[in-house]
Amino acid sequence: MKTFVLFCLLLVCGTAAEAQTPFSVQFFLPGGALPAQKLRFTLTLPDGQAEILFTDANGKFSFPSHLNSQGEYRLVVESDKRSFDATIFRFRFSRASIGQIPLFLQPLKVEGLPRNMPKARLELAEYEAKVSADARAAYDQAMKFAAEGKNNEAIGEFTRALISSPQHLRALNELGMLYLKLNRQNEAVSVFTQAISLNSLFHPPLLNLAVIYLRQQNFTEAVRLFNLLLADHPTLSSARISYAEALSATQQWDEAEVQLREALKDPSLGGVDRARAHLRLGLKLNRDERFVAAAAELEKSVGLSPDSAAPRFYLGAAFMQLNKFPEAERELLKAYQLGGKAVASAQLLLGQLYQQQQKLEPALKAFEQFLSDMPTASNAPQVRKAVEDLKAALKK
Repeated sequence: MKTFVLFCLLLVCGTAAEAQTPFSVQFFLPGGALPAQKLRFTLTLPDGQAEILFTDANGKFSFPSHLNSQGEYRLVVESDKRSFDATIFRFRFSRASIGQIPLFLQPLKVEGLPRNMPKARLELAEYEAKVSADARAAYDQAMKFAAEGKNNEAIGEFTRALISSPQHLRALNELGMLYLKLNRQNEAVSVFTQAISLNSLFHPPLLNLAVIYLRQQNFTEAVRLFNLLLADHPTLSSARISYAEALSATQQWDEAEVQLREALKDPSLGGVDRARAHLRLGLKLNRDERFVAAAAELEKSVGLSPDSAAPRFYLGAAFMQLNKFPEAERELLKAYQLGGKAVASAQLLLGQLYQQQQKLEPALKAFEQFLSDMPTASNAPQVRKAVEDLKAALKK
């Protein structure tokens, strides 16, 4: 079964007269190599016309001036069924020059795993020793451009470094991080996938890729990658928290709790991450209706992150379940003070809390605030009915 990975590459280049250098793309094979022969691909132009084109013998293609029209292009490379899978790239031209960019062909997969995952994984130092002087110079220049905010130039220099040394792991990871900074997640995915096809023992690309999939709500893939990561790097406690989030999203609740408790055993776990772990664990315990234990975890999260609205909101909800109404009111009010409309549900819970205590005026005010914040909420009709009933009871 073919796997197509789509990239939204925002490529910028000018007309032939404006561009300082011809715009080009360089293809890379999974496992860290340049193609050893011409690659055939189909390029669909913005007007819908399709052309079959070929790279040079090393996988490079320079765009002629007549192909530099503004609009979206679609580039398709069919699988060779031996070393790379079918891959689709989408990109758009605008008026500026970027020089060249890398395009990473997707690895063949067997049951979701890259077929060419390295069996003998070298230490990073062994890869670094193989980096050429030209690649080092290009990498240093890319890092300088990136620090100066010259992102297109940085991408071009990272590409130059990789052409010289296709297995330059640091260049791959930094290029992926740059794409992440630019919120170009699909490009980042392709770069990090390329990096782990070289060496999954170098954990930053694997961790970054797992986090991207988590953000994209591709939870099954995130779980797989976090599992692979932690098998080799069990001391990455902060990764266990994200792993637990992915596990929860796939309804593997008990395993999520195991990962959170394991992370919390680490005395070096930072305050922000520790607060996240207590929050996640509190939510899991709350789901299990273990409200006393949930409240204890959420109180720890609040203690570590007192200006965060979420732990206070969930702590208030847990206190409601324990009939600790003053404590619940305190936390819900503080949560809304900190988060505003982002935690509008705090007003809903306050309304319910006041209603249980027959405090009708505060309940009415809280429900009306909730409706003001979230007028199209799925439960808005029920809340409006509660408002009408309260007004009737108050004779308003």
